[in-house]
Amino acid sequence: MNKYIEISNELRNHILKDNLYHPNDQLPCEKDLCIQYGASKMTIKKALDILVDEGLIYKKRGHGTFVKGLSQQQLDIMEENLCNTQQALTGFSRQYAKEDVTSTVLEFSVIPPTPKIASNLHITEEDFVYKIIRVRNRNGVPCVIEETYMPIDLIPGLKMAHLESSIYAYIRQTLHYEIQSSHVRIRAKGASEFIARNLQLEPGSPVAVVEQIAFLDNGMPFEYSFSTHKADLFDFSAVIVKKIP
Repeated sequence: MNKYIEISNELRNHILKDNLYHPNDQLPCEKDLCIQYGASKMTIKKALDILVDEGLIYKKRGHGTFVKGLSQQQLDIMEENLCNTQQALTGFSRQYAKEDVTSTVLEFSVIPPTPKIASNLHITEEDFVYKIIRVRNRNGVPCVIEETYMPIDLIPGLKMAHLESSIYAYIRQTLHYEIQSSHVRIRAKGASEFIARNLQLEPGSPVAVVEQIAFLDNGMPFEYSFSTHKADLFDFSAVIVKKIP
């Protein structure tokens, strides 16, 4: 793990968990943090910028860096959101590891990608991708339908057994890749007959669709997917921060 990520994680914990820094507190100056962590000024700046982007701290030019004046409820929500984000990058099975999670595979095929799929996965239209459609169930209840595309060259050897358990576990444990980030777009719509039938809904019922491009730690996109969630089981929150040049 990069040094600046380790530092940002420790500072975040000092605010959210350890109560070392409280709302409106000023953090040590960058010079003192350099000494404390044995790191360069650039490393400290990158660590602080992560927390600025998360909306947890802010920099006031000429005065220093401060913890935002958040209520305890807001801090608790930020901690929960961070946990949910980290869990999402581990996959559905690990996200709900304490529940009975099963998968019903509706389609598993190899196809040439459409121009949009090829563009999002940084491959050519002459390459091939897996097309995977499966229903994810929690405690016997269908919750999500996933339509997923993955490049065969990057994710070789995928089998039905992996689809029925955890694809992300196969990627981490067998291929030894590290899943690092994802770009998502969320929208609401009415359930089609196909979605409604497989999620046990009435056609036209509201559903949330998460369009995602997921990346490995080498920067390569390995997944382009659409996850359709039951509206009553879907919850999303975010922090919006204006970047100041």
